[in-house]
Amino acid sequence: MAALASAATSKPIARATCAIGEISLTGQVRPVPRMEYRLREAARLGFTTAVIPPLRKPVHVEGLQLVESNTLSDALDALGVRK
Repeated sequence: MAALASAATSKPIARATCAIGEISLTGQVRPVPRMEYRLREAARLGFTTAVIPPLRKPVHVEGLQLVESNTLSDALDALGVRK
């Protein structure tokens, strides 16, 4: 969804930002399996910011700022690709 929104608005997502999560039919952002592993891997690949769904237990990954978003609208705002 982030890539589609970026293309539709002609606004690029920052190179050091990633988004991890599932979008429900109602626009809610939901967690995906192995979230902590995915976040560690994103940090290893050089990402500094991750837009993610709210997590049940707090996660800290060195060098990675976590931005929690409840809805697709919030996530697009955090990514800077909303009109």
